[in-house]
Amino acid sequence: MKKYLKTPEEAISALKEGRTVRSNCGKYRMIDGILVLKVGKFATINASLGLEEGLYIEEHESLKIEVGKFYETRGGEKARCYYADEKVAYFTIDGQCSFFSGYIAGNYFSNKEPNKYDIIGPWEE
Repeated sequence: MKKYLKTPEEAISALKEGRTVRSNCGKYRMIDGILVLKVGKFATINASLGLEEGLYIEEHESLKIEVGKFYETRGGEKARCYYADEKVAYFTIDGQCSFFSGYIAGNYFSNKEPNKYDIIGPWEE
């Protein structure tokens, strides 16, 4: 479900929370305090927000973690789940040997502190 953002403050607040702000032209993310606009395979660093573009965030009712599926991290990387139960899930970053884990609370992935490895949604090609 789309939640449209009406003010710059709403957009900046969502970005600081680690959310992806979407528009008709691409996706905005805040990475290490820098606003990045991604359009297809291209990224604009230090982009500016345009409220006339119809900025919105996706509100997901729940995020069900499934083994073998790919998910997007807060840092924009592709992560694969290789184990999940009611309390914990384990992921690998696509193309890397390292892995990380997190706790599942009510089908939502969460860590104690927000970080770039938080799972924020399913991976979209």
